Amino acid sequence: MVVSNLANPNSNWSPTDRRIIVFNSQQKIWTVDPDDGQPRLLLDQDAYSPRWDPSGKRLFFSTPGPDQCLYSIADDGTGKRIVARFIGRRGTIGPNGLSTDGRFLYFTWEEDLGDLWTMDVQLVR
Repeated sequence: MVVSNLANPNSNWSPTDRRIIVFNSQQKIWTVDPDDGQPRLLLDQDAYSPRWDPSGKRLFFSTPGPDQCLYSIADDGTGKRIVARFIGRRGTIGPNGLSTDGRFLYFTWEEDLGDLWTMDVQLVR
């Protein structure tokens, strides 16, 4: 598979090495090292806005539809866990805008335009 077939404008570099998170139109999460160019499937499910934590050891992402959760996984694709659940709440997690500084997760919430929400997340290291 060619990396350019997976490219997405929300792709981002690992903060600690040369890997890039990329995901394709099916929203599955892939990583790729540009030196070898071989994509590696990290998560085979619908996911939005995958982002590295500052250590480069975990990724955070959101899920579309009625699930309404934020998840984390290890950088090898293992250890998937829910870090926040919003099922039954008015509005939805936005498909873009997830970010972390290692202490907080920042994300968009689409209930009324202009809202900004924050939450404390204890990171597993």
